Parts: sequence; structure tokens; C-alpha cells
Amino acid sequence: MAEIIQSISFQENKVSWVQASRNDTKINIGRTTESLLPFIINYDNIQKQGTSLQIANHLKTLAANHDLSMPNALDDVRFLLSAKFMFIKKIFLDAFISKDQIKEFVKAEYSQILTEPCDDYIIYLPEHSRETGKLTEILTVALKKSLFNFFKKIADEAELPLSQMSVNCLTIYDLFRKIFPDQIGQSLLANFTERGLELVICDEKHFLNFTFRPYSKSLQSIEHLEDEEVISGFNSVLNGIQSPDSIDRSLYSISKIYFYGNYFKPEWLEALEAQVNIPVQMFDPMQTRKWRIIADDPSFNPDQAYRLVDPFSNLL
Repeated sequence: MAEIIQSISFQENKVSWVQASRNDTKINIGRTTESLLPFIINYDNIQKQGTSLQIANHLKTLAANHDLSMPNALDDVRFLLSAKFMFIKKIFLDAFISKDQIKEFVKAEYSQILTEPCDDYIIYLPEHSRETGKLTEILTVALKKSLFNFFKKIADEAELPLSQMSVNCLTIYDLFRKIFPDQIGQSLLANFTERGLELVICDEKHFLNFTFRPYSKSLQSIEHLEDEEVISGFNSVLNGIQSPDSIDRSLYSISKIYFYGNYFKPEWLEALEAQVNIPVQMFDPMQTRKWRIIADDPSFNPDQAYRLVDPFSNLL
């Protein structure tokens, strides 16, 4: 029997939902939808009484309006959170730090950058590591407990049997390696969100980094920018990532760029490639050879699958 998955992805201002069934060889996309949230998810708003219930009711309304069957106890409900909601930090370990000491070492590293006690955060160590000379580089994630509890409360109030909560930069990386297993060299995966770019850098073996870069210092919405500003701004971001002003060497040598996201426009593709002088293409989850994808949703446009890469990545 195919597994029913409800993948619900949250940005600070938007939710995307993919309902699908999956087995070892096939994915059936049942329903898809995306919508603005009733308010922006930020520290001030999650402190207010009833805000989790507002989002829970919004999810119920989306389900009713788009023929999304509300999940039952047998469904696998997965929340995917934007990496902007948390800290993503690389930490370097030497050979003298034992496995038993790693968690305390990581906590000590975070205590130097967090403005609140480490005990207020859930600190997670994904299975992403690599050797860099004599050091081992590990990836760490720190999510504030109040934010975790906020999303957990949304699930409870929407009566969603939540099975997991993941961070999008890691599921995006995993999806990319499954769809493009033969891609060699360093790749940049660029997600166009409302107020900035979520950027994952990886190579054929490792997740290398995540960063968020706003379109402007004032966090201006992309909807208020001219196309030329977005395109030239991306080139500036790329230069800043590869060759920061603070160092005299290139940090990365990106050989290909993949674009996706709710706010990306395919008509930008040619101009972006000319601007950055690096091969580019759409990040299209429909290109996977690992699964046969069937779209049962009549409203789903396969040519716009790039808009739903986030929730799609949490299906796999």
C-alpha cells in the first residue's frame, strides 16, 4: 500500500502544501496548494495569544478549499521549516575531542554567539560531516524551543498527526543529490523567497554551507523590485559568497546554479546566466529518475514544479 504523506512547508509569510502517496518506485501527487499566511511568523507574533490557532484554522481552510483531505492517524504529516528560523553553523573538531565530548563542545561554541541561554534551544547535529585537513567539520542546527513548540501547537490545534519537523536546507540538499546524482563540482541552489535568497552550497559529496541574503538592506520585498534589480542583485550576492571582501581568496568555485522558489520567474533564467557567466537551470523535482511521478491534481502545473521544491523535498 502506498504511503500517504502530507508535506507542509513554512516560510515566514507563506505556506506550501503537497499531499502525495508514495511507494518505492512511484509518487502520486494528489493535491497541491500555496498561500500567504494570515501574519508573518516572527518572534513578536508567536508570543501573542491565539496566533498558532489562526494558522491552524488557515490550514483547515486551505484543505477545505483545495480538496485536501485532512490527515488521519495513518498519514505521515511532515512540517518543513525555513532555515531562516534557526541557526545553521559549521563547527570544526580536532582529533582530541571524543564522541562523548562533542555535544558539550558544540554547546560551548553556541554559547559564544547566542544572546540567550543554550538551554532555550534545541541543538541538533545532522549526519553531515567532512574531513578538512586535520579537522572534522560537522553541521549543527539550533532552533529556539519556543518556535518548535509554536509549530507543534499549530499541528495539535489543526488536528494534524505530526510525525516530523525538518529544516529545508537539508531536505533540499538530499533532493538535489537524488535528482542530479551525476552533477560534479560545486553547485549553488538558490531559493527566491519574498525578502531574500536562501542559498545552499554543495558538491557531489557534501553539504557545504547555507546562507540567507536579503535583496536589500531594508529587507525589501521582491515584489517591490524591478526585474533588473533582482538580476543584478543576484550577481552581487554570488560575488559576495565566492569572494568575500574580508579574505583574499575565493571560498567557493561554483560550477552550476539551480533556481527555484515561489517568487522565481523562469523568464529571468537567460538574463541571470548572462550576468553570472555560470551555467544555470531550473531546479525541477519532476526530473527525478528514481521515481515515476504522476500528477493526479488537475490544478498542478508540472512546468511550475519549481515553486514547490520545498514541500516536495520533504516527501522523500
